[in-house]
Amino acid sequence: MSSRFRVLTRACMVLLTMHCLNVVAQTAEEAPDAALAEQASLPALMNLTQVLALADSSHPAVLKQSAELQARQANILSAGLDQRWHAELIIDARAANQLNDGDRLKNDSRADFTISKLLWDFGRSAAELDVATLSTQSAEIRLHYAERLQRINIKRQYVSVRAADYQFAADNESMTLAFFPFDRAQERNERFDSVSELEVLQKRQVYLAELSKRNQSIRRQRASRFQLALAMGLPQAKPDGLIEPDLSAYARELPDFDELLERVLATSPLIKQKQAELAALEAERALVGVSENPEINLRLSAASYEQRHRLRDRSRAIIELRIPLIKGKLRDVETANLAAQLTAKEAEMSLLDYQVREQVLSWVQRLEMLNQEIEQNVQNIESAERALDKARLLYEMEVSALIGRTQADMARLLWQDASIRFERALIWEQLDAVLAAPTVEFEQ
Repeated sequence: MSSRFRVLTRACMVLLTMHCLNVVAQTAEEAPDAALAEQASLPALMNLTQVLALADSSHPAVLKQSAELQARQANILSAGLDQRWHAELIIDARAANQLNDGDRLKNDSRADFTISKLLWDFGRSAAELDVATLSTQSAEIRLHYAERLQRINIKRQYVSVRAADYQFAADNESMTLAFFPFDRAQERNERFDSVSELEVLQKRQVYLAELSKRNQSIRRQRASRFQLALAMGLPQAKPDGLIEPDLSAYARELPDFDELLERVLATSPLIKQKQAELAALEAERALVGVSENPEINLRLSAASYEQRHRLRDRSRAIIELRIPLIKGKLRDVETANLAAQLTAKEAEMSLLDYQVREQVLSWVQRLEMLNQEIEQNVQNIESAERALDKARLLYEMEVSALIGRTQADMARLLWQDASIRFERALIWEQLDAVLAAPTVEFEQ
């Protein structure tokens, strides 16, 4: 048996033992998580379409915006209450003595039924409805954007899991490659004393550093899966086997910056939300201006009395004009507060415009760079594949043992390529969101 074969056999046995120990330790640590994943009924293998379908639509980030929208919709209902018919029945059971009845009490019960309606308030109700409607529009925009962002977050965490898997593969190859020199040096030191202790320690340090990176990659894999479960709204689940998504839909031609910026400024949900908030404040200021307007009411009443008197009306029809006379400085205070809020909201609009312009420029420049890196990586991977094929051939011919380094280089190139493609996909997802474009659907 050749010395080379003995070294490789021993290395394989050591690696197999390490793998078994890692599997046992990981199984022991993740047994509760496996039970929780069973409770969540997640498939053993899932693609991105399945993950999006299984995600809980009542995620807290979305639920909060949904509750805000419901509150604003309730304001629309309350804004029109004054213009509806109102009915009231009052039953007054009482006993009283009249001036000419001495001390004797008589039944003097009565019942009043009243129907009333606001006929005209000179624009106040319409202004209240405008405020409530514009506020609801703002809440609707926030809700729809929150739902879109939540889908993007799920996709972000999904590709983070895949990126963590690629990184683990690369770090695991590097750790394996660092183990071989350390193991050979240790064996030669122990058996032949042909390698110094210092050299063994140096190779051991290199190996332990790579082992630490590999262990960090394992922790990153677990953390990324936990974050994906949170993004799905299923915190007790543990999504494990995730299939590589088809990202070909994101290999798009980059549009002209000026054209893209114009489209984003016209469609961005963030800008539309601020515009709705600004319009709502303008409507609220108009409401303050008409809050002291008079109002005309119609009231119809019918009454029933146990004791009949000439001065008591059995039915009444009244058209009432109410004119507020004194409101103090409350209106001035409200107007000043709204003016300050409008100034602040206009400043927010201007600041948001700047931020959107900067963000679009950043996205375009980053996409240009990523496209170049992807093209370069395609060539690097092709070269690495040819080098790997050559290394395998030389290894089979027992001419060279560089296959380990070549495999490690290939794994790291694949990780880099996947990370770049994932980042490009997420940038396009964010662009689609601010452009109000349809979301990308995945067949797998």
